[in-house]
Amino acid sequence: MTVSTSELFELLKASNDFSELSAEVLLELAKSLRLETVPGGTKFIKEGSDADSLFLLVSGRLRVSRTIHDGNKLMYNEVLPGDCIGETSMILRQARTADISATRESVVAILDYPQYEELVKQFPVELNRAFSNAIYRHLRHERQVDKRRRAQSFYILPIHDSIDMNAFSDSLYIALSEYGKCQVLDGHYFEDVESHGRELDQIESINDYIVFKGAPTFDDKQKANFEHADQLVLVADGSLSTELSPIENSLLEHPNFLLMRRHLALVFPDKTTFSADRLLWNKERDAERVYPFKYSQLGDFQRLSRFLLEKAVGLVLGGGGARGFAHLGVIKAFEEAGIPIDIIGGNSMGALIGASYVAGVPREQIHLEILKHAKGGMKLTFPVVSIMSNRNLSGAFQEALGDINIENLWTPFFAAACNLTDAETAVLDHGPLWKAVLASNSPAGLFPPVISEGNLLVDGAILENVPVKAMRQRLSTPLERRRGNGLVIAIDVDVRGRFSVDTETLELNTWKKVKSHFSRKQDTLPGIVDILMQVAHIGGLSQRQQTKRGADIYLEPPLSEYKIMDYKKAEQIIEVGYQFTLEHIAELKEQAGL
Repeated sequence: MTVSTSELFELLKASNDFSELSAEVLLELAKSLRLETVPGGTKFIKEGSDADSLFLLVSGRLRVSRTIHDGNKLMYNEVLPGDCIGETSMILRQARTADISATRESVVAILDYPQYEELVKQFPVELNRAFSNAIYRHLRHERQVDKRRRAQSFYILPIHDSIDMNAFSDSLYIALSEYGKCQVLDGHYFEDVESHGRELDQIESINDYIVFKGAPTFDDKQKANFEHADQLVLVADGSLSTELSPIENSLLEHPNFLLMRRHLALVFPDKTTFSADRLLWNKERDAERVYPFKYSQLGDFQRLSRFLLEKAVGLVLGGGGARGFAHLGVIKAFEEAGIPIDIIGGNSMGALIGASYVAGVPREQIHLEILKHAKGGMKLTFPVVSIMSNRNLSGAFQEALGDINIENLWTPFFAAACNLTDAETAVLDHGPLWKAVLASNSPAGLFPPVISEGNLLVDGAILENVPVKAMRQRLSTPLERRRGNGLVIAIDVDVRGRFSVDTETLELNTWKKVKSHFSRKQDTLPGIVDILMQVAHIGGLSQRQQTKRGADIYLEPPLSEYKIMDYKKAEQIIEVGYQFTLEHIAELKEQAGL
């Protein structure tokens, strides 16, 4: 690939690291760079080697990784065209801190240390300022380019003959086109392998996204397309065997395979309600995610495109008893505004509402189902393990949610609980849906812990009432752990009121509690249920500021006038959530890219 000095000049100018340099300095910097072509799958920089140069990626993709003591790789960020790497190690004269490999054929512009010294002598103030800022951004893991200089490319590989590649690629083209210019290519597009790179560079320069239509068998042209792709989407017939196909087995040996973000799409007939077992399908593939699809549902392709482009939306629903009905108003406003929900996670009442929604209960009926079972769920028992039995509650959840497992849901879901055994938040993203919701709705002391593989699970509000951290982790990818990709929207319906008694009350006992119910002169004193509920929520309340910082959007509907047991006011609470969300809908749509 031939790259002119003027092209390097423009690439440097677009980079945050060098954009503030004068034209004179940029031109001299561009002239000082030398070019090197790195074949796909090649390790370009080795961890521990001498740092005697910095690199500017001109075209292609690079992946940063480290090898840990057991020989496994830890994958870090992706390097895009326009990104500058290695400047910190070179300037500080440190050894390289990671391996850098080319995930496809790449062209790198290199500034060697002697040339760097000469430039600093000519332009000391400007260059020292630029490199100091670059090191600062590097330490904060900030992206170095404001705009991608080359298209992102996706290789779509059918692993079963029954896959309709035209239907799949056409729908993905429509979904990606919502975010930029897209072009679909197959192995027959290019005249020969020799001209492949030059033609593709031209195509990349005029597009934002490229979709390569793959085939179950590789010829030289398909191989060249695969090696040029940034991400791999395996497309399987969800009704067939989960065994690896011959083409998948052959790809395991390809050097690019482990460095690519990989996705698995399972195609089902239009009448399908639930997905096949995602975990079983992914057991041997280790894909980033598994997505169920119907050819007729454009929304399925739009969801995939958001994950491919790091624009997925995760909705986190917090606990709060009856105040949690506000979540239904939030979801209603989202539906009307066209704000997508790609993952739902929740705690306590938020887990129940989120689970009902993804299990297919119509949104407008969810509160009715909950109210139907609300009274029967509270059953006193001998207070040996807990004050109340969860037998009725367990039966109610099973009746409402059925026997579906979380890994079979069409929309990804998780419920948060507190693991008393390990003293940490448990993220329940597989197994029976009803059981995960039961664990998340079992305040310690009020209901008995739910047993899961020997662990004792209770309501997650003890540690984190709005499980933002868990959502952030699920939006990130194994290859991008430093960045939480996508948009996290958190809904907090808990009210931080003052839990106290009047100053004249010197002690709490049974008689004073009973007497307060009949007194017109004082408020009702808190009882054991009130105290246990406060204890259950105290961790989440104390962590609220930290939780807020973890979310991109944090909404707190005004619910202070409603009590945690105000189930009879469900419709009023839903309306509060709806109207409050409407007030913020413009901000939500802007951040969601709509």
